[in-house]
Amino acid sequence: MPLHISIDNLRLTIPAVPISSTAFAPFGEVLENPRPEVVPGTAVADAFFAPSSSSSSSSSSSAAAYSAVLANQGSAIKFQHISRPVNLYGQARSGQAAQAVVNMFVCGARQLSPFPSSSSSSSSSPAARYFSVRILERHPYTTQTFIPLSGPSRMRYLVIVAPTLATPTSMPVPSSSSLSSSYSSPAPNPPTSPLPGSGLPDLSRLHAFILTGSQAVTYGAGTWHAPMVALGPPGSAISFLVTQFANGVAEEDCQEVEFAEGVSVRVDEDNYGLWRGKL
Repeated sequence: MPLHISIDNLRLTIPAVPISSTAFAPFGEVLENPRPEVVPGTAVADAFFAPSSSSSSSSSSSAAAYSAVLANQGSAIKFQHISRPVNLYGQARSGQAAQAVVNMFVCGARQLSPFPSSSSSSSSSPAARYFSVRILERHPYTTQTFIPLSGPSRMRYLVIVAPTLATPTSMPVPSSSSLSSSYSSPAPNPPTSPLPGSGLPDLSRLHAFILTGSQAVTYGAGTWHAPMVALGPPGSAISFLVTQFANGVAEEDCQEVEFAEGVSVRVDEDNYGLWRGKL
């Protein structure tokens, strides 16, 4: 059951931008082929794995910088440890052990609005559409990886994340609720850069990223994020393979907050061609 929080008079519209590993590092990891031009068995691959001219050591090759090795009798390139699953359920109150699980999410394309949340038609743009953010969730004790499997050609999807407020927070929550107390208890940090605090999401520093079908994403443990937002023509969907740990205790597996309108993500048609059925 989501925790309802007040955002007072917050009105915020943020642009969705193409994701990069650097920009997403505070929230998790981007999974993609870092060198798609390097095809096994080609001269480009030979050069990729060759030692640099100044050293005879294979550790000085271009491949070493990506932790890449040849595999499958030289017919494949293995980029090692691109994401590390994290299981921190040992810190959970229940003491219930978790297990690794693999789920599939079939995500229908979300409806986008011509107007930002709680705005008048005078604020609309013919070259943009808007997604209203009304709910965020986090998985306090596990990473969660979304891997797109299928969808429209040139599929796109939105990843919306927020850092965590330090506690105590100015956002009003029911003080007598056992649920609210679990939201302010210490939560793990993502596997990359640590986030400040362990409480509710900092909506004023929300970020939105656009990903393609060739990119997957790992949310760090405890990272606040919106439920998956698939983009595309009405009636289309994107299937995701999702890996994480879970122990079956609802408030330890997933925590949600809901809030009123006021926070929107802008998706620019001119840049991405996403919402006019051009996928």
